[in-house]
Amino acid sequence: GTPYQTPLSVQVALALSPAMSRLKWKIEYEKSVICQNFDRKGWTRTEGDDWNIFWATVGTVKQIFNPDSSMRLGDAQII
Repeated sequence: GTPYQTPLSVQVALALSPAMSRLKWKIEYEKSVICQNFDRKGWTRTEGDDWNIFWATVGTVKQIFNPDSSMRLGDAQII
């Protein structure tokens, strides 16, 4: 298959902000191809809320964007 490519939004963020070159990522469930790709880029895995990229399930994304949820995305966070 086609190898995974970094989304354009992340590429733009990396180009615009040198601080974004050390992204922190979080994944809801182990998906080896995602973990390996992010590790190969030198990004740091986190279990906390200090992530820039969160690889989440549809259910979690719906929960995050639920108006009753207390969670809000920061300027440097994408799902």
